[in-house]
Amino acid sequence: MASEPIDDAAPTERATSTAKHSPFPARRSRLIERLDGATLLVSNLVNVRYLTGFTGSNAFLLVRDGMTLLLTDGRYVTQVASECPDVETAIRSVDSTMLDLLIAALQDHGVSNCLIESDTMTRALWRDLTAAADNVDFEDSTGIVAQIRAIKDQGELVQIRRSVAINEDAIRATLSKFCSSWTELEFSWQLEREIRERGGEGYSFDPIVAAGPASALPHYHPGSVVISDHSLLLIDWGTSFEGYASDLTRVVAIRSVPEKLLQIHQIVADAKQAAMETVRDGAELRTVDTAARQLIADAGFAEQFNHGLGHGFGLEIHETPFLSPAYDGQLRSGMVITIEPGIYLPGIGGVRLEDNILVTADGCERLNALPDDFLAV
Repeated sequence: MASEPIDDAAPTERATSTAKHSPFPARRSRLIERLDGATLLVSNLVNVRYLTGFTGSNAFLLVRDGMTLLLTDGRYVTQVASECPDVETAIRSVDSTMLDLLIAALQDHGVSNCLIESDTMTRALWRDLTAAADNVDFEDSTGIVAQIRAIKDQGELVQIRRSVAINEDAIRATLSKFCSSWTELEFSWQLEREIRERGGEGYSFDPIVAAGPASALPHYHPGSVVISDHSLLLIDWGTSFEGYASDLTRVVAIRSVPEKLLQIHQIVADAKQAAMETVRDGAELRTVDTAARQLIADAGFAEQFNHGLGHGFGLEIHETPFLSPAYDGQLRSGMVITIEPGIYLPGIGGVRLEDNILVTADGCERLNALPDDFLAV
């Protein structure tokens, strides 16, 4: 077996090379433009990762024009130097708390007004923070970083494309090895193994592997049901690759599929196509949802499509935007979304088909290649 080339560069040399090609300064610049002179306390670890590259489990980030300060603890001294070479850091000592470190940073940098991520900050942190920093005026903010994350940069698109490719390769490999004795759980274990063997970090969410009537449960958990005892299998699965998710759903024909399920499969496929034809920069979220929902309703299954049409994804499996009758807003070029209509017939079975879609200026690009047809074992 050929060996991999050895990277004998010193850590500082690798960090310098990483910094030259880093997407994080541009992301922070977009945030600072939105802040318009304000200071933001980033407490959501996913947002910390997006803005700095830091993947540790304990951190705060202070951002304003002219300042980016990452706060973490001593376990991550080496990691933060490698992952975030261009970011100023403050490290918590063993005889203090992260709250102590944060209060000191606010004082040292003269912060008297500070925005917080009120949609994700815990009530306990809010209580302790406002009690300890009574000289700082904290103001609510919602979704500032999430709105930036919604439009993917080129590096993110590379990672998402790779995640989708691994996801598709893994399901093909799993189906090629299908054993008639497999339970839903055994199928799920094999699929995750295939994902990991192809470089994925594992699932991006708990998969849905639902045989027979269980496919009518949109968020079913796989169990000990023997798959070959039923005519079809619904699989909703995703890969995590370098932190970025994919999210697909397909239906597998195990044996002859009942006519009713063949009928709704075609309706769902047509609804997905109708929605995709409305996707473009500037499209209203409700308009895209309605394109699929109305087709399903006209076919007589309005009550059996009981969830939103889709959602954004990236570092998290569910991100803004959300395509649903409940949400206002527009699609923008560079957003990556799911389109996933479904029809669910209790006691009989369900069909959902889900694609991963990149929004473009004048339409969309389907990132996955799996056909809409029933997959085969």
